[in-house]
Order: sequence, then structure tokens, then C-alpha cells
Amino acid sequence: MGDHPVVYEAIIAAASTHGCDLIFMASHGRRGLAGLLLGSETQRVLTHTDLPVLVFRRPEPAAAGSDAETQSGPAC
Repeated sequence: MGDHPVVYEAIIAAASTHGCDLIFMASHGRRGLAGLLLGSETQRVLTHTDLPVLVFRRPEPAAAGSDAETQSGPAC
């Protein structure tokens, strides 16, 4: 991580150094107490950078028998 022992600072610094227009990050989608206690590097980047951040969160599997199973294409 070079000069930055803090992950979110290293991500922001790398984006700035390389002249990025956007930071793309994935999210585990932790919610509730787990999200609060574990924190999130994505959340820290979101709150500490002026660059736009695009966050991808994998959709949860559809429940058996739901309408989502019959849809074609990506769920939006």
C-alpha cells in the first residue's frame, strides 16, 4: 500500500495519481450490525473522495417460485 497504511486512503491516492475520472468498487452489501461493526472500505472511499464512485453489489439470488426467475436479462 506504499505510503498509505489505510486502505481507503491508498485507493483515493491511486485514483488521483493516475488521473482517474471514476472509482469503481464492489460492495459485500453487509447491513445492520455487521456492516456497522466491520465497516466498509467502500463507504470510507465514498465519504472521503471528491471523485464519483460507482458501487457494484451482486444481486441476491431469487427465491424459488418468484417472478424474478422468469425474467430474462439482468435485474436492475
